[in-house]
Amino acid sequence: MDLKILSFNIHKGFNNVRLKPTLDLLRNQIASEHFDIVGLQEIHGEHRDHGNQLEKLADRVWPEFAYGKNAVTTKGHHGNGLLSRFPIKKWENLNISGHKIDQRGVLHAVLDCESRNLHVLVTHLGLFQVWREKQLKSVCQRIENHIPENEPIILCGDFNDWNEFATDFLYDTLGLNEVFESERGRHARTFPNWLPFLCLDRIYVRGLKFFSPQTLSSRKWRNLSDHLPISVRVSWP
Repeated sequence: MDLKILSFNIHKGFNNVRLKPTLDLLRNQIASEHFDIVGLQEIHGEHRDHGNQLEKLADRVWPEFAYGKNAVTTKGHHGNGLLSRFPIKKWENLNISGHKIDQRGVLHAVLDCESRNLHVLVTHLGLFQVWREKQLKSVCQRIENHIPENEPIILCGDFNDWNEFATDFLYDTLGLNEVFESERGRHARTFPNWLPFLCLDRIYVRGLKFFSPQTLSSRKWRNLSDHLPISVRVSWP
């Protein structure tokens, strides 16, 4: 069984040029590409003006979804989201904030993929190296303490990893492989979407085969956020 995975920082449902709402276009685009699992960052779980964006994306398309609240504002809150074609057996949102002014989390869900457990973690790390290092250690502790070594893992999100520290750390600590770095020798350039040169967005895998990593850079995708989304196909060994 092959699974098609997407990870995307959706910029709270607005593009980066005129701050035009993109949620309806995003839902149609994700559905048209037939992704099995979608990890989302910067999505509103509740907003006075924009409502619950995850429920709007899931409406009539995704049978299962989960949301982890991270950043609270006067108008609502936003965080990480997960859409799945497979049943979500359980999920939990872990606070990994590196500083009181930097509200961050990792959403950990266990999916039932034809009677096999698949652990999917979605995260969005901080802007400063010292915060990211603490957050990566928290993610590793979560994996070590709550995921059996024989059960596969997908860890995806916006790592804000300007100096590309995370990949070596996650591989040395837990044996996680970043799909672009493993297949192409370098991480995907995803930000800013109009001229991407920063490698911020990642998909890490353990216990699965992976192939065909792609940066989705067509006009349809570029008009949806300030990041480019990334995808990969995975399968059981």
